[in-house]
Amino acid sequence: MSVDLPISPLLHDTHRAALDEVNCWRGKCVDHYARIESWMTMAVAAMMAHPDGSALKRPTLFGNHVAALKTAVAASGAFASVGTELRAALTQCETAFAARNIVIHATGRVLIDDRGAWLWLYRFQPAGLNKPFTEGYLTKDQATELEKHLRSSRDRLKTRLDQLAARLSNPSAPPCVTPSPAGESIMAETKGKGSATAQRANAAASKEGKSNPRTSSKAQSILGKKGAAAKKKD
Repeated sequence: MSVDLPISPLLHDTHRAALDEVNCWRGKCVDHYARIESWMTMAVAAMMAHPDGSALKRPTLFGNHVAALKTAVAASGAFASVGTELRAALTQCETAFAARNIVIHATGRVLIDDRGAWLWLYRFQPAGLNKPFTEGYLTKDQATELEKHLRSSRDRLKTRLDQLAARLSNPSAPPCVTPSPAGESIMAETKGKGSATAQRANAAASKEGKSNPRTSSKAQSILGKKGAAAKKKD
């Protein structure tokens, strides 16, 4: 014989509070990801507007933005010399980036234990045909740590993206180092007042048998003279 027992109103309230906490947690994470994507979009646009960024293509999805930035600031990328810190920051953000699809796109259920701590069971269907579901769970503590890590990754990335933007917009900043077909680095020509100086520096380095003007004393002398002249004008 079975007996129907009423569910305690306290349990209803506890579960409702847990649902609110999960929704609040996911909302914070979505905001972090949205800000990161917005900042990456602006950074890629700044690179595309730079003379060294003519080969870049405008990305569409979040992952495309990450890939475009990684390629641009890689050791062999067009912006390697000004993107060292950003390259490290992108690597540090990989764990946070990997969780994005699950946090944003997964469906889920919320369970609670007898202490009121919640557990989020998720199920995510990757895009594309014949790809299996990804299932798993996050405890409240795990979810809290993920949000903290995401927030710190967001702040770190914003700092590095701002640094990159400042270097690209500052005419007196050192020119980018662009890889040559043979894998050697040459000083990229810049449009406007800096192009002639860059050409002379490249020519001087070539005469010394140097592939990189930064290792050529004559090239550095030419660049130094230009900087000194600019200071006198100021």
